[in-house]
Amino acid sequence: MFLTATSQIQTASFEIEGMTCSGCEAHVKHAAAELDGVIETVASHADGTAKVEFDASKTTKEDIIAAIKTTGYKVTPIED
Repeated sequence: MFLTATSQIQTASFEIEGMTCSGCEAHVKHAAAELDGVIETVASHADGTAKVEFDASKTTKEDIIAAIKTTGYKVTPIED
């Protein structure tokens, strides 16, 4: 099993426009999970946000945004 250096683990928050239900949350989670390096995604249609924990040595915020955009939602990074 390959272990990731803790220093490479990052969390990014995104504003997601267009989510209206738990099914929308599932689409966002699935799109992000398809990327190598994504560890966990939490999405909230009520808040219109998603938080993604990922290995920065395998993927980037830009890759995550692109993946979520394939679901049809508008994605804007939230600066932490």
